[in-house]
Amino acid sequence: MELIVNDLVHTCKFIGELAAEGELVYAINETTYAGNEDWKLDLAMGPPMHPLMKPGPMQIARAKPASVWIAVEAKTIMTKHTGARKNRRRDIGAFRDFMDNYETRAVRGTIAVVNMAKQFKSQLVGKKVTPHPDIERIVEEIAAMYRNVPLRSVEGERGTVDANCIIVVDYDNIDLNRTALVTRKPAPQEGDPLHYLNFLRRICDSFERRWRSR
Repeated sequence: MELIVNDLVHTCKFIGELAAEGELVYAINETTYAGNEDWKLDLAMGPPMHPLMKPGPMQIARAKPASVWIAVEAKTIMTKHTGARKNRRRDIGAFRDFMDNYETRAVRGTIAVVNMAKQFKSQLVGKKVTPHPDIERIVEEIAAMYRNVPLRSVEGERGTVDANCIIVVDYDNIDLNRTALVTRKPAPQEGDPLHYLNFLRRICDSFERRWRSR
């Protein structure tokens, strides 16, 4: 999550300015409440509980935000892709519902790391190696699922997210020194709505539009 924070701070001028001034902080695995509901946000960014927090080495302070201006739901699909895909669909729906009840102005993004290795050694089931047959087709189907997540088109629109992306990796958990970022298809290509650069841009644009005149 720190990588996402770092990229937002250094690629989004407005986020970087607020962070440098101590007016924007971040927290990871932050439990947030909306009425009687609670949700553990993978990443929460917002104003500090105490004004003018000193930025850390990442040029932004890590601290509990007083409220959430940016929320990111980050998940992985490393093996057993069919079942994991169904779980991620439910996670995204629940995340959207929670953020609708929390604050419609909050910028919300979803990101998934999807494994395209042809096999994977699980640490949970007796270190069994699970084959991933037809993995490229499966990754394409997961990408299609994320493309169907509705993106917000007008301010205040409920049941949507502002930014959405998947990152594809090749990681079998056998050779622990081997992890490769997949840039060829079916990984999203530059210009694709699911591409990571587009994810950063949409968060930046939505954040500045909603919070500059806060």
